[in-house]
Amino acid sequence: MVPRPTASGQEQSTLAHIWAQLSSDLQLRVIALVAELALSVLVARSHNMGEGEEARHVEQATDPQNPS
Repeated sequence: MVPRPTASGQEQSTLAHIWAQLSSDLQLRVIALVAELALSVLVARSHNMGEGEEARHVEQATDPQNPS
């Protein structure tokens, strides 16, 4: 995994200040968008993992079998 950059205390304070200034409607919209993004990432990851498993099963099925 790639390490995530951390925000400094000043950056966190600025972000908290900005968040507090948003209307509740905008806060809800941001939360909904982040949740949608998270779901999309999970679906994409599970789809990619499923393809990898399918490829392994295909490789196993197409390997030459020992006829003895």
